[in-house]
Amino acid sequence: MSDDDSVLLKEQVLLGLQVMREMREPCRRLFRLFVVDEMSYRRIGDLEGRTEGALRTQMAQCLKEARDLLDRVRRRRGPWPVRQGRAS
Repeated sequence: MSDDDSVLLKEQVLLGLQVMREMREPCRRLFRLFVVDEMSYRRIGDLEGRTEGALRTQMAQCLKEARDLLDRVRRRRGPWPVRQGRAS
C-alpha cells in the first residue's frame, strides 16, 4: 500500500467514525449488529421482536441518514488537499 493509499484509507475511516458518532442510536445499533456482528435481518428481528421487512426499511432510512451525515461532515471539513507531484 502506498503512502497516498494509506492516507486516503485513514481519512475514510475517520469520516466513517464521525458519521457513526453523529448517527441516531437506533441506526448505530442496527449497523453494529448487521455489519460488525454479521447478524442477518432474521436474527436481529428475533432479538428485537421485529420483522425482517421492518428492519430492511429501517436500514434503508439509516443508510440515507448516513449519506446525509457524510455530506455534512465533508462540507464542514472543507475540500481535501490536492497534492502537487510526488515527494522524492
